[in-house]
Amino acid sequence: MASLLQLDTVKTRMAVTATAVQEAQNLSNLATQIDAALESTDVQEVASALLSLQRSVLVLGSDSDLGDHELQQQQLQALTARLRSLARPRLLEAIQRRDVAAAAATVTLFQDMALQDDAESAFQKAIEDGVQTQWTTLRTAEGPGGAIQAMIDELCANFHNDVEFVRTVFRTERPEERVSMAYSEALAQLQPSMKATFSELVDSAPGPFRLAEVARVRQHARRQLEHRAVSWPSLRPVLQTIGTYQDGFSSYMQADLAKLLLASNATGTDDEQAADADADAGEATDLVEEPESKAADLNERLRARCGDFIARWERFVPLALTVMQQLDERTCLPALLQAIAAVLDTWSQETSVMLDKANVLPELPATSGKSVVRSEDFHYAFSLVQHLGDCVAAVQGLEPKLSTVAASAVSAAEQTAAKAAAAGTMEHKHQAPDTLLGKTREVQRQMDVLKNKLYKNEPILGEAVARMTPLSNRMHRFALDYAVAPLQSDLKAYATQGNWTTIRLDDPKQAALPTPRISQIGEIILQMPQLMEPHFEMPGVKALMDCCTLDIFHVEGATEVDDRWVDALARRICNVVVEASFLLPNGVPADGRKQLAADFDYVCNVLTAFDATPAPALIYLVQLLGQDKVEESAQSRASEVPDGKAILQLIHRLRKN
Repeated sequence: MASLLQLDTVKTRMAVTATAVQEAQNLSNLATQIDAALESTDVQEVASALLSLQRSVLVLGSDSDLGDHELQQQQLQALTARLRSLARPRLLEAIQRRDVAAAAATVTLFQDMALQDDAESAFQKAIEDGVQTQWTTLRTAEGPGGAIQAMIDELCANFHNDVEFVRTVFRTERPEERVSMAYSEALAQLQPSMKATFSELVDSAPGPFRLAEVARVRQHARRQLEHRAVSWPSLRPVLQTIGTYQDGFSSYMQADLAKLLLASNATGTDDEQAADADADAGEATDLVEEPESKAADLNERLRARCGDFIARWERFVPLALTVMQQLDERTCLPALLQAIAAVLDTWSQETSVMLDKANVLPELPATSGKSVVRSEDFHYAFSLVQHLGDCVAAVQGLEPKLSTVAASAVSAAEQTAAKAAAAGTMEHKHQAPDTLLGKTREVQRQMDVLKNKLYKNEPILGEAVARMTPLSNRMHRFALDYAVAPLQSDLKAYATQGNWTTIRLDDPKQAALPTPRISQIGEIILQMPQLMEPHFEMPGVKALMDCCTLDIFHVEGATEVDDRWVDALARRICNVVVEASFLLPNGVPADGRKQLAADFDYVCNVLTAFDATPAPALIYLVQLLGQDKVEESAQSRASEVPDGKAILQLIHRLRKN
């Protein structure tokens, strides 16, 4: 049995040797064919020589003594390179022409030569060259916006035919995925890139709020591709490629919004320019200009400025909503809110500068108690409040629409998060884990903030409107000061022109009665709420109050606009009375102090008559003036009352002989 096995092994070795000798002889005979093939331009001749050489080398192997193995490898490499140099251009041309027969023959040749990767790379190269050529032509003919739309339209129109071409030529089982990946890579390689072209579109689009045009282009592309992206996930990079401009959305939004809302304010209206020119001509004019004239000028300039802002805002709102509807609301809404806040901040600062230049607070001469409250002062003060309040009301008018957008964005974010959780991965994590995961988390954080606002019924525009708070505070303070300026002038005369050091009461044991002068001032105070009342119904007055944070307008229990204004007026009157008391002379005798206490107590009673609470400082002043000796308990309260220490020092000064 062993002998038979040995005999069989010998026979096998003899057969292999005979085959090797035969292949060695064939290899020797191939030398002439190989030399000719290396010089040939016939693809079939080169392929035949390469196939024969591959078979001979395979049979002989690297351990065979029958032939020069190193030379054979060099010949294989040379023939392979020759075949590639001849066949690849033909395959590229066939693919570009979508010539199924020619392309299939060449692809089959590459597959037979074990050069499948060469065929695949040739297909990708043909797609990239074709897309780039189309892109260059379209950019020249259509411009950036038209080129983007036309490019996407062209790819979508060709997609089905290219899928069938790949299915027939490459005989692949998933031609849709292969074509979509080829398109994605081709779009990613475009020069100039899609991202650069979107930036160019933003820079070149006419008119304010250029993103409206960009949104239209983006939406067109998204609609064309979205249904394919659902079927073939590899198309998602296409959507990401044409959407990369959103990385700069916030800066674009802010720049366009500033251009739209602040354009006229950068150079000033005609009235503002004329006023600035007058100011530059010299200060002499300001020295002789009547307060009423300056006040009227400020009123007109502020009216024009605010009217211009509102007109521009009304143009902005539909554009902003259009952009958010056509783009990703989750990305756009937070960026829009940031842009609005930044622009309102700038606009408020510019308006404050204008008020600084105006300097119109009236300084009226003392009138010996014969002045009357002026309705025009209240009308003027509330006109300024109304102008600014109209701007705030215009901004707040966007709140219902943005709340709807926010609810939609939060819902979309929750759905996306749920899908991602179900899939066990973050959206697009396979594309760029670090970048996209970070963006997804940031979007989710922003959506959580909006969701919390909606749950608490807080305004979406709350932070943006709050940027106008400093201007609102300033205007409310100015309106109060302007309205009480005549009263302040009378109280100044009351304190400085009275005979406080020589006054003598008829009966010191009897309670003092209010002086005629303070009675006239009391009558003025009683008229003030009535003169304010007609202005409380103005929507702008309420809107500006919404972003006012002054303590004087936030008395406990006062929630309505009229209550807050009346209480603020009462507090301001109290402050004016206390300020006037500091102008009193030294050494006021007991009778004079008792008269002052009666007068100031009368003011407190007048304020109480229209349901206002006198300020603690004025009550403290009345208490100290009425005491024959400053009690220890009253002194201890000085640190608890606003301006209490200064009032206590005043009392000590009045008591000096």
